[in-house]
Amino acid sequence: AADLELRKASGGRESLDSALARLNACCADDEMSVSEMVRTLDRENNTGLFQRLYSLSRGSTRMPEYAALFDDLGLRVVDGTVELSYSGASARLRSGIMAAP
Repeated sequence: AADLELRKASGGRESLDSALARLNACCADDEMSVSEMVRTLDRENNTGLFQRLYSLSRGSTRMPEYAALFDDLGLRVVDGTVELSYSGASARLRSGIMAAP
């Protein structure tokens, strides 16, 4: 979810890979809690995305809902097999998510 949101907001220029690279560049040798890491990710990437997503999931013991995300990316799981289509609103961004950084 974070990767897709970063790509959408930046027209594909930013990604989870680039966000984590910034975190690594500033703080690879630092010890930090999860909440400190989330705040740092937001600060280093000029966003509030990571805190928002963390707040939604930190108290949960369940898998996040993913059906809408899969639809958006043009992914379907049929009989245990993943099918790709180009009909989802973000299907074009899917190839960037799957590419090596």
